Amino acid sequence: MSGNPVLPKIRLAVRLAALLLLAGSGGCAAAAGPPVAVSWIGGQSMIFGEDEFTLLFSADGPVSARKLAAEYDDRQARLTLTVDGVELASPLPGRVEPGSRLVSRLWLAVDDGRLVITLSTVGLAAAEWLRLDDDGRRWAAIVRRLPEDGGYSRQGVSKAVKGQRIVVDPGHGGSDCGAIGPDGIREADVNLAVGLKVVELLRDAGGDVRLTRTADVDVCRPGASDSEELAARVAVANNWPAAVFVSVHCDAVDRAGANGQGTFYYPKQTDDLILANSLCDSLDDLLGLSNRGGREAGFYVLRHTAMPAALVEMAFISNPGEEKLLAGQDGQFRFALAIARGIADYFDLKVRQAAAAGGDGKDG
Repeated sequence: MSGNPVLPKIRLAVRLAALLLLAGSGGCAAAAGPPVAVSWIGGQSMIFGEDEFTLLFSADGPVSARKLAAEYDDRQARLTLTVDGVELASPLPGRVEPGSRLVSRLWLAVDDGRLVITLSTVGLAAAEWLRLDDDGRRWAAIVRRLPEDGGYSRQGVSKAVKGQRIVVDPGHGGSDCGAIGPDGIREADVNLAVGLKVVELLRDAGGDVRLTRTADVDVCRPGASDSEELAARVAVANNWPAAVFVSVHCDAVDRAGANGQGTFYYPKQTDDLILANSLCDSLDDLLGLSNRGGREAGFYVLRHTAMPAALVEMAFISNPGEEKLLAGQDGQFRFALAIARGIADYFDLKVRQAAAAGGDGKDG
């Protein structure tokens, strides 16, 4: 790379690579040979191949890499990945056609300290980040070809939810508006808006989904006690019965600076923690907020549901910046997509566990 940019946040060297999977007899993959580097731009290099495309990033300081979006149709995927906290020391080429049989085109851009990578694939594919060191200086984004029958909805929600009974519980509502942000945004309204979007995304992927409420109402009845209201929400899931229960909330404290997302679970079984962690990881991928992790709590809806359950605290409505994110349509969609993908990731893991044990991954 040439030139000395003024006060760079991160001097980022980008190498794009793909591991060539050579088809062997019986459809098995043979060992790949050593990669062949091709001079690209400013000392960067690109290597391309067949069924797995790997983007390698190294920086002179820690960066945050995450998935931002994925859209699918019958023939291709459009994947967007980001690396936050960067400033390049040389210009990017914009559009690149690597010649890979998997990735047909990719676009590179820097926007306000964020490197945005958009990939268009031939056939269906999915991407995930792998951190290669302890301090976040080296990352690999791995793009893999998916089966032709399509394992994801158009918005990138795994079809492992197909046929699964899921209850989404928008917290508060009716006589209980929940917390109120500094600009007057009501938690109950945000929870419902996000919950409705979660249901739409899960149904699009084949999930069988119910809401505890679909309007600004009490689930039990106006004037019911807190325990009666919570019991009515639990009953929606237990009486069906659902395979999982996810309650959607915003956090709030007296300190305006408190921030971040997190999930809660009650350890009725191992799957409660697995569900909470799947949701937390998905929120981390799509929102990039401070991650407070999955934590144990004795909330009524977590203790009394008969199935794995988690409570999501999307962000702090008491934080002015996070309140704006929670109130905006783009932010609400991103929260909903993260929750839907987190639920789907949980079922995807269950399907893989069942396949390894010789089952079908369906509960009940």
